[in-house]
Amino acid sequence: SFSPQTHIEAITKWGETLRPLKQTKLDFLGTLENQYEINKTNRASSIFLSDLVGKSSPDLLRRLMVETFEDVAPGRWRVVYAQDLSTSFGFGSLLSDVREADVELGNHGEITCNIKCHNQSPHRITIEGSFGVVSNSLLIKVSNVNVERSQEQAQAQGDEGLFQDLKKVAEAAAPQSIAQSILETQWKSLFSGTAVVRINFLDDNLAVFDLDFLGRVTGKHICARKEPDFF
Repeated sequence: SFSPQTHIEAITKWGETLRPLKQTKLDFLGTLENQYEINKTNRASSIFLSDLVGKSSPDLLRRLMVETFEDVAPGRWRVVYAQDLSTSFGFGSLLSDVREADVELGNHGEITCNIKCHNQSPHRITIEGSFGVVSNSLLIKVSNVNVERSQEQAQAQGDEGLFQDLKKVAEAAAPQSIAQSILETQWKSLFSGTAVVRINFLDDNLAVFDLDFLGRVTGKHICARKEPDFF
């Protein structure tokens, strides 16, 4: 069961075991312009991130995840970097529109992902479910995927409608309704059922993972930082 003492012990174990990787981690973080927001893809960050993953021991990671993951995982993890997804087909182009993303892990295996996309149809995605640890991966069972337009877009369309007759409003709303339906279908097909997310690196405040279960974005590392208590 979770307690402050077990949390401290878990962090100590992670820190001592992963000490050789500390400088590589610091080098990677030093390339980021924003420490708790998604950064633009750049060569330096990608090199250090790949180096961090390459130096990590899969066997050690598997053991530490089984022993201590439930103690260090709870909290909000903010995605800060993703290797270029725009070159991937299909799902990659959808993920390239993501501008904000965070993952909330609960003390009892619950998970909530919040994603904001900024494109021609700005929208927010909420993914809810439960998770468990299997080897060096998270097994996520998705129970709900919700897609909704951003408040800014809804307000802009509302203001514009005040100056149009009903026919023009209807004509403008139809394409938006179709686009919304397509987006919802895409995201629900992307994250539905059960997914296995492979963890490449993890300590008490930094995680690197892949979305290999999507197939077409294999080898694209994504990095998240745990939000500190003072946020």
